[in-house]
Amino acid sequence: MSFIVIIIISVAVLAFGLYFARTIFRGMEDKISEVDAATEKQLERMLMDPSKLVAIPYTTREVKPGDMRIFPVGVVNKADFSYEATLGNPTSLVPDDATSHNFLLEIEFKSAIDKSRTTITVPASAQEGYPDNWIRTLENTRWVDSPAPTAASGTSILKNKMKSFSIGIVPAKGAETGTYIYDLKIKAYNPLKNRWQYYEPTNPDPTVSGRVHKLYVQIP
Repeated sequence: MSFIVIIIISVAVLAFGLYFARTIFRGMEDKISEVDAATEKQLERMLMDPSKLVAIPYTTREVKPGDMRIFPVGVVNKADFSYEATLGNPTSLVPDDATSHNFLLEIEFKSAIDKSRTTITVPASAQEGYPDNWIRTLENTRWVDSPAPTAASGTSILKNKMKSFSIGIVPAKGAETGTYIYDLKIKAYNPLKNRWQYYEPTNPDPTVSGRVHKLYVQIP
């Protein structure tokens, strides 16, 4: 009889543990969505400036190891990939008639410094504690090199409309106190050239480099 009671208690404990874990992860996902919704109007106001393509209201966030902080990002689709098949000949213009384009966030850890501005040595990239592994994004919003993104990858944004994204950072337990710096670039899919390229290019070849938006994670 006591053996059966033990089994029942064990099953109940296991079920509670699974429920608790699901609740935590669901709560984390909801938290990302809620932050996006709450900041969307602010992002829209920032992107009313016709010279702006990307808006980031907070570039510095303080977060304790194991906690999450969100960097909201707004992107307005003003992409026009029209080009002249024969350079200098306007009659050879190939128009970009797409009503929407796909976008991805390319974000990667660059460096970390302590209060004395000394470089912090971080774990190897293959280890869980490496700062790239702290990044959390919603599905199909982050650029990855492997497998290579396709034409269907990314998040679609209608022409002249804005989309808000969330970048969550969850520092590993035991992360050293200091400032961790991430580089954010925006990529867009060019349907006329069948390629991904930087949305804010800094090179005549838009596949080479793009504008870097710095994000700073401060661990107290």
